[in-house]
Amino acid sequence: MTGKAILRATNLQRDYQQGNSGALLSVIKGIDLEIMQGEKLAIMGVSGSGKSTLLNLMGGLDNPTSGSVVLQGKKWNDLDATQRAAWRNQNIGFVYQFHHLLDEFSALENVCLPGLIGGGTSGSEKYAKELLAKVGLADRLHHRPSELSGGECQRVAIARALACKPSLVLMDEPTGNLDPRTAESVLKLLMALNDELKISFVVVTHDSQIAKQLDRTICLVNGVLGSSID
Repeated sequence: MTGKAILRATNLQRDYQQGNSGALLSVIKGIDLEIMQGEKLAIMGVSGSGKSTLLNLMGGLDNPTSGSVVLQGKKWNDLDATQRAAWRNQNIGFVYQFHHLLDEFSALENVCLPGLIGGGTSGSEKYAKELLAKVGLADRLHHRPSELSGGECQRVAIARALACKPSLVLMDEPTGNLDPRTAESVLKLLMALNDELKISFVVVTHDSQIAKQLDRTICLVNGVLGSSID
């Protein structure tokens, strides 16, 4: 890590109105958090503690009730919908528990999509092939998700998250739908990609064994950050 913060959340609050009662449910409560360049951070907490909500706020997929998130010098709340989508596409990759690949597209086409959406050209395909080779799928470029194993689909999803050379990849239980052996393989791949590409990874996980292999762990308890675990 270089000591440069690529993302900074300040006094982050997210409330939701409950039904017709008008009562507010506070899910995220005054969080301050920095993500450093090249850092591998785990976020742990029980179900309902606000982990996915925090991830969505960090990625500009949701708006805070108050407070701010600044990514690479730009505050999400200062961007309109078009600017936000462009900044997200340029700077953030997402990996979820389920790969969310497009079934009608090949592995290569799925990885090319973010670059094409962002206005990429033929260079997107060249880099997509390089990424698929990095994740061990150079011989599966033209296979569709139905022709790949669960672990292979998740590797495609990881390559897709890296397609626009983001500074930050946000992951919500990226190995939660995999068997232990495949999950370990995917985790080793993520560690290798972090070392090589110096991209920051934020991983939401319930697995303490995964968290122990990352640089830092923070615990989310009822919307509040607990003690960090180094």
